[in-house]
Amino acid sequence: FFWTIAQPSFAGFQTRSFARGGGLMSQHCSGWLRGGCCGLRATATAGEVDGVAGDWEGKTLLVLGGGVIGVSIAYHLALRGVRCTVIDRAGIASCASGKAGGFLARDWNDGSPVGELARQSFDLHEKVAKKLNLLSYRRLKCKAVAVDGSESKPSGAKLKDLEWTDIGVQGSRPMGDESTIAQVLPKQLVDAMWAFASQHGSTYLQGVVQNVVADGGRVTGVMVDGKEVA
Repeated sequence: FFWTIAQPSFAGFQTRSFARGGGLMSQHCSGWLRGGCCGLRATATAGEVDGVAGDWEGKTLLVLGGGVIGVSIAYHLALRGVRCTVIDRAGIASCASGKAGGFLARDWNDGSPVGELARQSFDLHEKVAKKLNLLSYRRLKCKAVAVDGSESKPSGAKLKDLEWTDIGVQGSRPMGDESTIAQVLPKQLVDAMWAFASQHGSTYLQGVVQNVVADGGRVTGVMVDGKEVA
């Protein structure tokens, strides 16, 4: 059993199991998955949900972290009929997952151990964007720019106060085109995935996860702000 970026794999998915950092641990009737660290309507229909909850039917799965990783886990589990409780101290996409640039590249990790994973993630982003009707998703070109540090400003009124235009450009080179580069607004992506998951039974709990609760060597839940959640 393991998790890839955005797309969970269910190879070896066993009853009474939960994943932490990719490893399996047994437990009674609740599991938890750790993610990283709002008003859109998801457009996927009920027919697009696999609805194969299997041994998780009627059980609670806890996802610790309401950023893009945690919410993506909840979304892809919802596609399989599994309901989650996402726990986060601040909210869904409250930090970097709601404020990042959303820049996506297909091949920048080629030659590394995660090269193939990055390519699959890039393709998956497009599929999710189409399924959830994310209007911010787009393909684009990208260039690397060399600067001389002169901090010369453009004369146009629309650009003169923008910090990123203080560049003194000396040259540039292409880094990708529409076949390898894309962008999506992270907040829109996370909100849409969460809207889908919540419409299919997942819930959000605000709080700080303090510890794992165990009984006889089995994990049964977590402590959130001094209260046990299972």
